Parts: sequence; C-alpha cells; structure tokens
Amino acid sequence: MNRRRTVPRSRGKPTILVICEGTKTEPDYLKLWGRRYRSSVSIEVQALGADARTVVDRGVEALRLSRRDERRGRGRGYASIWVMFDCDEHPDIKGQVDRALAAGLSVAFSNPCVELWFLLHFQDQTAFIHRNSVQQACGTHLSGGKSLSDNDLTNLQANYQAAKARAQGLGERHLGNGSWKNENPSSTVWELVDAIRS
Repeated sequence: MNRRRTVPRSRGKPTILVICEGTKTEPDYLKLWGRRYRSSVSIEVQALGADARTVVDRGVEALRLSRRDERRGRGRGYASIWVMFDCDEHPDIKGQVDRALAAGLSVAFSNPCVELWFLLHFQDQTAFIHRNSVQQACGTHLSGGKSLSDNDLTNLQANYQAAKARAQGLGERHLGNGSWKNENPSSTVWELVDAIRS
C-alpha cells in the first residue's frame, strides 16, 4: 500500500479526496467538477482499478493518516474523504458500503454501475436493470466507451439537477418499499457532486 503522506497543504482551499474503483470514467467525471469549482475546492483523485473492498481499505487508511497528521500539527486534514465504487459483481457490496460509512468515509455508490448515474441525466430508470443494459442505454446519450468526451461532460453538467432529482427519487422509493436505499437502480454520486459544489 502506498504510505505517502496524505494531508494537503495547511493553507488555502479545502481538499476533497476521492478514492475510486475506476481508472478512467470516474476520474474524467470528477475532473469536470474539479475544474468548475477550482476556485473554492481542490479535488484529489486516486484511481485504483481495484475492487470495492480494496477501495474501502484505502479510504480507511487515508482517513487514519489524515487524522494522525492533523493531530500532530502537520496541516489540515481533508475536508472529506470519499470512496466511489459500483455494485457490478462484487461480493458483499452492502457490507462494503456499511463498512465505509461506519469508518467515517463518505460513499458515492452506483448500482449496478456508474453509467446508471450518467443515464439518470437523460431519462428515468425505475426498474431493475443489468449493467450491460445500462451501458448500452448510455450509448444513446453519450459517446460510449470508458472515456467521456468534452461534449459528454458538457451534457452531464447541464443535466445535473435532473439526474440528482431522479437519484433522490430512487433512494426514497427504495426506502418507501422497505428495501435497501442503494438497491438496483440507485446512485449517490450526486452527494459527492454536491459536496464539491458547496
């Protein structure tokens, strides 16, 4: 594990650390918001290309080091530390979400995959959907593949409020029928974006 010091500068704008499962799509998306709000917040992204358990492990370690360095007077800790991952086919995914939250991390989670979050920018999706179907549906709105084009990012930013409202509605619907709030389909990526925007 990389044991480098994880505490940002002691002066200046707050820093949000995001440790994500994906190595391309998620970092591209986060850079969009980082550029837009760069005058008020700094976004540090660690793209692991690893499973949810590893992402949460890295988040827990980053939080521990940040708190330790802050206690020792080595600067401010992160404003928040987020882990970002998908359901995909990971075993015990609910356990990983719960473990991250219990440790004090914030979680940006999409079920079945981050493309569901992107799809919500353009349309409703209230029924269970397989990740392959979500990725295919996204292809009708975005350029496709693991890279987001500048045009894709512009469209995602323009439709953010609609996506947030749809994602909140899904969470409320799951809670209302007694299921896990992160059941398929769902996404809490809007919570991370709101943290950046605020």
